[in-house]
Amino acid sequence: MIFGIVFSVDNLVPAITKGVTLYLKMSLFLPLCFVALIGFQLADGFGTGAPDSRCGATAGMVPEHGTPPQTEQIPFILSAENGQTTYTTGEIISLTLEGDRTFTGFLIQALSSSGAIVGKMIAPPGGQSKLLNCGNIGRNGITHTSNLAKSSFTFQWEGPDTETNGAVTFLVTVVENYSTFWVKQFLLTLTASEVETPTTTVQQETGETTNLSPTVTPLAQTTVGGKIQYDPQCGVVKGCFVDCSGNDCKFMVTWRDLGTAVQFELFGKPDRSFNDAWVAVGFSSDTRMGDDSVTECVYSNGFIQGFSSYNTGYSNPRRLNPPKVGLINVDGYYNDGVLFCSFIRQKSLPQIQGFFDLEQDWHIMFAHGKVLQVPAWQLYMHSTTDLPPASAARIDYQSVVVIGSAAKFPLVKAHGCLMIIGWVLFTGIGLVVARYYKSVWGDKTFMKLKIWFQVHRACMVTAVGLNIIAFILIFIEVKGYSDIPDIPGKGYLRSHPVLGIIVTVLCVANPVMALFRPGPDSNKRPIFNWAHWGVGMTAYILSAICICFGFQLGKSSTPDYAIYIMIVYVLYIIIFDVVFEVMELLNKKEKKGPLMSIYQIVCSTSSTKYHVSRENVKVEGMEMSNRNGTENGTIPNGNHVTKDKIRKSDKIKTMLLALHIAFTGAFALVLVLVVALN
Repeated sequence: MIFGIVFSVDNLVPAITKGVTLYLKMSLFLPLCFVALIGFQLADGFGTGAPDSRCGATAGMVPEHGTPPQTEQIPFILSAENGQTTYTTGEIISLTLEGDRTFTGFLIQALSSSGAIVGKMIAPPGGQSKLLNCGNIGRNGITHTSNLAKSSFTFQWEGPDTETNGAVTFLVTVVENYSTFWVKQFLLTLTASEVETPTTTVQQETGETTNLSPTVTPLAQTTVGGKIQYDPQCGVVKGCFVDCSGNDCKFMVTWRDLGTAVQFELFGKPDRSFNDAWVAVGFSSDTRMGDDSVTECVYSNGFIQGFSSYNTGYSNPRRLNPPKVGLINVDGYYNDGVLFCSFIRQKSLPQIQGFFDLEQDWHIMFAHGKVLQVPAWQLYMHSTTDLPPASAARIDYQSVVVIGSAAKFPLVKAHGCLMIIGWVLFTGIGLVVARYYKSVWGDKTFMKLKIWFQVHRACMVTAVGLNIIAFILIFIEVKGYSDIPDIPGKGYLRSHPVLGIIVTVLCVANPVMALFRPGPDSNKRPIFNWAHWGVGMTAYILSAICICFGFQLGKSSTPDYAIYIMIVYVLYIIIFDVVFEVMELLNKKEKKGPLMSIYQIVCSTSSTKYHVSRENVKVEGMEMSNRNGTENGTIPNGNHVTKDKIRKSDKIKTMLLALHIAFTGAFALVLVLVVALN
């Protein structure tokens, strides 16, 4: 009896369905990796209070509830007993968190003017709260122990050394319910009682400004070695406008959104011959001076003050009335040629003309110069040869974008570019050639090894080499292992260094495994084949995730659209593989031809060996040379119709390979340009 297979449309549809289903199941591994890595950060909230890792000077203080924090005005206040606004060293002050509605959770810590968590928290009796160790220092944070609704919470705080810490601001995260919470709000500032401070205050509830007689605060000089160092929090928790080469900057402006206000830090290098100097930041609708809202920091005779003013044309003829409107917590120093100033600026004062609303996007400008002695506190014009820099685009002051040359860390850029070339281009080609082109090139060899293997090996060795170089460069840049800070809403980015190490280990392990590859006839060869494929695909998938995470890190300064380009590349690879899997199923049907009966096999003395080995031993295309007698690409049964179809299919696959090389090259080129030029 003759057993045969009749190839028809009825066979084609199940074959395509089976192939697509099988491949899509495999392809689900990629999005599942994304979901697993990102989702674990969103899986849990802290009903019994925040852990120590959620507090600290650079911590985001973000509840991991899977929803974004509120951006509207916080309905809760933190106040000291009897309206106290100052503190002394070691003084114990009673503080109360309350509002016009109930809340279920909170996290509170105190931040000094130098950016350190200071003071000691004292929990009330009753077990409603617990103390935290923020930044490995004990009892300097406090959080809830249950998610029961509460209308107020009172605790105590012990003041630190006033001489070294200055003004202290309390940062508060309040959770109303699981999906409604406010993060890292600046709700209370206490000043050191030994030092008089400017009394200009901003009323957040009304937006009105109350001005009393200000007293100027003398500031202790802080030595910074005459250098402005790049702030590693840029692009992480702060937005920055900078001009730096590595960690040495000409100037730097940072900002942090506080809800109804924005905290700014200005770093400039006025001429060292100036005894008194100023730095200023301007907000403009264009890149030219004129019709600009300006905040000035003026250092004179050992004191520093902040002023709000307005540019008309190419001059700064007037300060607003009152001159310190919208500014609080002005602080700074002038030392070793570096003038530093920090202040909090209210976002909007609609009743004050010339005070721009920072809820809107504006170009940012930076300038510095000399202070006139008569009249006092007035600005001398900045240099006309070294014009004030201005951002090319308008800036969102609620964002943490980095603008300027400081974002271009050469080793970071080189690291990213090499990883993209290695994984997107060479790995993308090498895997496709090994998977789908063994039968296309058949017995064709180059230097006694089959062409498909030579191409595969060349691509993968190049990818491994680029990965190792990029790995070394980033370790040089960060001087060891990089512990990425906890970025609010993006905690998953902390896994980038770990994923990078795993990818590097896997990509080095795979060629080492190949050195111990069993022979083609070994019963362990299938195990090696699966292990080789599994390690390679795992590294490939993790590399795509790692690259996307890298795009979101501050030092890469890569625009958000780079992630979408990478996603399009991943989708292209999936679609390309699905098409090839379908083609492979169809080709296998064509190559097998009608199966022979047992009678025909027995009677066919001249070709029995060929048919048995050809039909029952699936070694074709798996070996690197012709020494074992396999005949990749030969046409079974001498069927000329089948031969023509297979040749046509091979031509199509060759054309698709050319297109694949062009597409992967284009993706790699675009991504490299995006990383290198931003």
